[in-house]
Amino acid sequence: ALIYTIILPDRLEIIMANSDRLTNHQIFHHYSQKIERSELEQTVRQLRLYLTEPDRSRDVKELAAQVHSWLIQPLMADLAVQQPKTLVFVLDGVLQSIPMSALYDGKQYLIEKYAIALTPGLRLLNPQPETPPLSFLVGGISRYLQVGDQSFSALKNVPDELESARQQKYPLLLDQEFTPDNFLQQLNRTSASVVHLATHGQFRSNPEKTFLLMWQKLLTIKEFSDIIRNRVKAYRRPIKLLVLSACDTAAGDRRATLGLAGIAVRSGALSTLATLWQINDESTTELMKHFYQHWENHSKAEALRLAQLEIYRQKDRDWQVPAFWSAYVIIGNWQ
Repeated sequence: ALIYTIILPDRLEIIMANSDRLTNHQIFHHYSQKIERSELEQTVRQLRLYLTEPDRSRDVKELAAQVHSWLIQPLMADLAVQQPKTLVFVLDGVLQSIPMSALYDGKQYLIEKYAIALTPGLRLLNPQPETPPLSFLVGGISRYLQVGDQSFSALKNVPDELESARQQKYPLLLDQEFTPDNFLQQLNRTSASVVHLATHGQFRSNPEKTFLLMWQKLLTIKEFSDIIRNRVKAYRRPIKLLVLSACDTAAGDRRATLGLAGIAVRSGALSTLATLWQINDESTTELMKHFYQHWENHSKAEALRLAQLEIYRQKDRDWQVPAFWSAYVIIGNWQ
């Protein structure tokens, strides 16, 4: 089911589209919720802030339930009839800053019912499942780095994360090996269809303030996109999945998610798996390990859902709160 939102000054408009199982024709449902833009934006901003704070679980549930009542509750009767497995959101404005997975109905989070994906527009390309064999290129930074006037903390679990993301025959670029030249060389050599990068980064709607940390260099989004685009031109094979972990979008930048989507679009990647805020290093390693295991038998969106639930249901860790599992989003091809 595709869910499209429009925030107007005095109401929230929602359009849901899905396919009739008998005729395969698109069915459109329209809902209108009377809610002042200012109230919606204030609630969502507060939720976005609390989502990053592990000790705000009760506040998160309260605000997530309020947003659920505006955005999901009107759809529930039609969802019950259509029974989609995946919800694909085209989000407007401030709604882009929060993960739909954390919306709460009073008993369950939305991720417990549906796989969830985002798309930057209504133009969908009938996504198809990825077919093996897949080739991998993984790289990242685990050590403390000072680049110019900016310092970046060590990510001690990155080596384990990268090992779980790759297969032994594919290269791993870690720390001093993770340079733009090495990355370009290996990208061309492997013709990688999955690129997994575990490093610090900042993603904003302003491309000039968007970068990825490489060894002793902040790679601008234009430089990164040029590297990927040149590979696509040479091999005519798009990257099927671009994973950006340990990165974060800017708090308060309501168009940051579009910045993430822009990376995928500009680089020619079919889909991006990234985070809406900087997340726990250890839980990320666990989640990524589960994601790749589940991806062998499920769509990317469903694999992410199952991986998030693995983190959420950890009995021996204090990872149940959304701060640890809800930040991850799939943008683009969710199959």
